[in-house]
Amino acid sequence: MQINTLSIDKEHGEARVTFLEEDPLFRGHFEEEPILPGVALIDAVVEIVSKSKGKTLRLKKLSYVKFFQIVKPGQQIGLTFDCSEKEGCLKVQARWDFTAEQKIAALSCELVEASV
Repeated sequence: MQINTLSIDKEHGEARVTFLEEDPLFRGHFEEEPILPGVALIDAVVEIVSKSKGKTLRLKKLSYVKFFQIVKPGQQIGLTFDCSEKEGCLKVQARWDFTAEQKIAALSCELVEASV
């Protein structure tokens, strides 16, 4: 995953990313028509939120996830996310889009600091 842009404030962030054709995620995930596995979008949220918070975080709970469209190699996609801390967890609401009208996925999750 290549992060093209990342802008953050205390509780909100936005990123534009590209999953490159040579990314191993595409290998074997439909050789004739490679598509990004949905789990990669979930993992990317954890990675980008970790980067925005300056901490190594891990997924504690995935409360909701829905996929609407596929992502092909080389497509640039956008992530918007909102975070709030509660009871030692970082609650995240995230949405992946091609454009505001073309939703890719939406998810709600809880992240916690990864133990060393």
